[in-house]
Amino acid sequence: MQSIKFKLIALFSIICSLVFIVSGIILYNVSSSELTRLSEDLSSDITENSADAVGSLIEQNLSELAIITEYDAVKEMDIEDSKRFLQKAENNTLFTRLSIVHPDGTAFSSNGEQGDFSASAYMEPIFQQGQHTYVTNPFESSLDGQLITVFAHSITNFDGEVVGLISGSVLLQDLTSAVDQINIEGEGFGWVVDGTGDIIVHRNDSRIGESVTDSSNSSYLGDNLDKIMSNDNGVIRTDIEGVDSYLLFSNIDNTHDWKLFIQIPRSTLLSGLQLFTRIFVIFVIGSIFTILITSYFGANYFTKPIKSLTTHAKTIADLDLSSNVPNNLLERKDEIGSLSKSLQLITENFKETINKIKGSSHTVQSYSEDLTSSAKDAAQISKEVSSATQQIAMGASSQATDTEDGSIKASNLGNLIEQNQDHIKNVSNFSSQVSSAVKEGLDKVQELTQISNESNQEVQEVHSAIVQTSDSVSKISQSSQLIASIAEQTNLLALNAAIEAARAGEVGKGFAVVAEEIKKLAEESTSSTKTIDEVVTELQSNSKKSVESMEKVENILSQQSNIVSITKDKYSLILDAIKTTEVEVQNLSTSGSEMEKMKNDILNTLQNLSAVAEENSASTEEVSASMEQNNSSIEKIQKSSLNLEKIAKDMNENVTKFNL
Repeated sequence: MQSIKFKLIALFSIICSLVFIVSGIILYNVSSSELTRLSEDLSSDITENSADAVGSLIEQNLSELAIITEYDAVKEMDIEDSKRFLQKAENNTLFTRLSIVHPDGTAFSSNGEQGDFSASAYMEPIFQQGQHTYVTNPFESSLDGQLITVFAHSITNFDGEVVGLISGSVLLQDLTSAVDQINIEGEGFGWVVDGTGDIIVHRNDSRIGESVTDSSNSSYLGDNLDKIMSNDNGVIRTDIEGVDSYLLFSNIDNTHDWKLFIQIPRSTLLSGLQLFTRIFVIFVIGSIFTILITSYFGANYFTKPIKSLTTHAKTIADLDLSSNVPNNLLERKDEIGSLSKSLQLITENFKETINKIKGSSHTVQSYSEDLTSSAKDAAQISKEVSSATQQIAMGASSQATDTEDGSIKASNLGNLIEQNQDHIKNVSNFSSQVSSAVKEGLDKVQELTQISNESNQEVQEVHSAIVQTSDSVSKISQSSQLIASIAEQTNLLALNAAIEAARAGEVGKGFAVVAEEIKKLAEESTSSTKTIDEVVTELQSNSKKSVESMEKVENILSQQSNIVSITKDKYSLILDAIKTTEVEVQNLSTSGSEMEKMKNDILNTLQNLSAVAEENSASTEEVSASMEQNNSSIEKIQKSSLNLEKIAKDMNENVTKFNL
């Protein structure tokens, strides 16, 4: 059986891997398209820049020819004066040979050689069509066989008339050096096609001279030719010698439809994409490995508590309820925590239920034992009842004799009832006398209660007065202490005054006498306050004793009031009891009359008992038969109770299998 852990790891890994793979495919396609576009744009820029470089070099050469035509000797078509200038220009430019050409085709080079250039391609455009410049397609030099290109520029005199032209030969390799420098990852390179479709520059010399319009050679561009010829620049994807390649092209300015081509294998152009693909594959593999590790630990995080809960559930399945769910699982706030709490609650409920079942099984067993015992007792009682019914049948025969004796005794009972009536009358008279005496006693107790309440009130007033007196004495004591303090301060002031008077000498004698008198008065005040304090102390002591005595008197009066109240209650109870006795005596008198009447009824009843005895004899026989059936039912109950006791024992044995 596969574990949840394995399933989680597999599921999470598969999903994440699919996400990475799908994302990688999408990213690869998007990146491939974008990188292809960027590469094409970049390569197109390179192509255009390279074409511009060649075009700029051509324009530079034409500009140099234009400068040469501004030389006076050249304007005047003075060959001799122009030679030296032309030689100097050859040394400072790319031109290998400069010549001045007349309209009839007669040409004079810088070294003085004369030639016929009338068949040159630039003659008609300049002299007949009015062009000022012209650049020929490359051709082999008649001197050394190298490919050269001739630049031509019209010469105008000072009157503005075209009087000739100047031509300059440039090695094609010097002109297209920028093309030779094109090298993209060692695979991409440039080549040039002239206006007729012939290859004039190529890194493979064997291709030079081939025509891209000729289907018989390997340079044939096929269906792409129209697109190339009809556009100044662009890019095409084509198969070149079995290699899937991009061919970028751009017109070269200042030429007759020259085109620069850059040939790049697609694999080279997208080499960055291959590196990206390898890096991405490594990243995906590393990510999947990381996902596996993360999934493993993540699955452990979730499955470890589940395993713990599974172990706990197996323990419960093995009837062991003694262990609890670990606290770390109970404290979790997620679904595992809820599951742990639920499982712990199940365990506790199981424990509680098992304990209840144990108690119930013991109770059922006890009740079944009691029921068995009761059934046995019922069987025994049934037998005894059956025996008793037989005895009743035997006693029914003697009932008639007993009823006759009952009639005689009932007559004697009537005589006793008459005597009892006389005694009841005597009791009634005695109760009336006691009731009168109790009423008088209640009146006296009421008077005593009133007197006791008045005494208690007077004592409370005296107690309150004594307490107030004690408070006043305390205030007097405080005042006396204040006077003593003032006297002491006065004495000190008198002493200070005497000292100051002594310092004053004769002048202070009168003041000293006054100070002495003040001192005497202070001492007398102090003595008086001491006497007052002694009297106050004695008065406080006496007041305290009086208060204590009054409190004792209050307690005594309170006890006296309680006793009087209790006595009053007792007299009231006695009066109520006597009234009740009078009522009961009256009831006894009435009952006596009724008993006399009932005596006669009893005599009649006893006569009927004889007939009833005969009926009882017949009924006892029926009861005896019913008791036999009852015995049979009791035996069945006894068997059922034994079965119930056995079931209770079995249930108790099953419950004891649980380990709590």
